[in-house]
Amino acid sequence: FNDITVTAVEAPAGFVTLTFQVDEHPVVRARSIDGLESLDEGDVWEHIGLSDSGLGYSPQLFVQARQFIRDRLAEEGIPFVQVEQDLIPIPDSPGNVELVLRVMEGQRVTIADVVFNGNDLFEDSELEGAISSRSEGFFWFRSGSFQETELEEDLQTRLPEFYASNGYLDFEVLGDTLVIDPVTGK
Repeated sequence: FNDITVTAVEAPAGFVTLTFQVDEHPVVRARSIDGLESLDEGDVWEHIGLSDSGLGYSPQLFVQARQFIRDRLAEEGIPFVQVEQDLIPIPDSPGNVELVLRVMEGQRVTIADVVFNGNDLFEDSELEGAISSRSEGFFWFRSGSFQETELEEDLQTRLPEFYASNGYLDFEVLGDTLVIDPVTGK
């Protein structure tokens, strides 16, 4: 329900009459997503449990859809996603709406440069060779595409394994910083 009002009125013989006045959420009769290019629309509807129309709308559906879209696209290197919603009443069908999600994906992030601080033992090029997150190159085979899961794997597994294979068993990454230009996506 969108809103519930409860009133209690004393009735004869010590009884109480409770009245519940409810304002129901609208029913989603149609749904669409505009501007979503890098993710399957069906996955979004399935994730929030709105695979079929005819279900009641709640604001939580939008929150779940927005978070799912943001998370999935961030994994693909698109971290600046904006999602908005419109509930459009369906003419001649009171209480029914079309749910429209409007997605602005933004720039895909590419890695322009990888910098290592605190490393005195190896050349930066050796360390960059040990990780999967690489800066873009001049040719097509070095796209420099950024993926959050790859960076996590680099920091938690690949760099420690590289140092361990060179005799430094107590190596740890103390921190990382990702600086992104929202205009260029680099």
